[in-house]
Amino acid sequence: MASQLTEEQVTEFTAAFKAFDRDHDNNINRDDLVATLKSLGVFLSDAEVTAWLAEADSTGKGVVSFTAFLALVGRNFRDVLAEEEVKEAFKVFDKNGDGFITHDELQATLAAQGDNLSYEEVSEIIKEMDVDGDGKLNYEEFAKMVAQPKH
Repeated sequence: MASQLTEEQVTEFTAAFKAFDRDHDNNINRDDLVATLKSLGVFLSDAEVTAWLAEADSTGKGVVSFTAFLALVGRNFRDVLAEEEVKEAFKVFDKNGDGFITHDELQATLAAQGDNLSYEEVSEIIKEMDVDGDGKLNYEEFAKMVAQPKH
């Protein structure tokens, strides 16, 4: 629900919604929903947009009301923000930007954060998380690693 949002977020989302509600009827269509979300830094696939629209379109007219929009982002925005945080964290570790975290990149980044792990300890982390066995971590493997609960 919108109550999950901070006052600052509600203000930001209200401004974004109003910017794309060109006829000021308190509704936006699919294209405007995509544009509104993009203005907030949220980029969804076509399937995700379809799912969000289906969830929020109570009239069946292919539009989302402001109230439904706030409820929708209240339910979904935390997950979107968490995904963005994981993407940003991945970039920190992927020093050369090639889409993979190598042993050396992982060890150097952890050391820079005060975690001075041995070569063997870093190797063990990679071995545990490297699903495809290529000796490095791709984004999906990294995301699973950071999503695991700490023991």
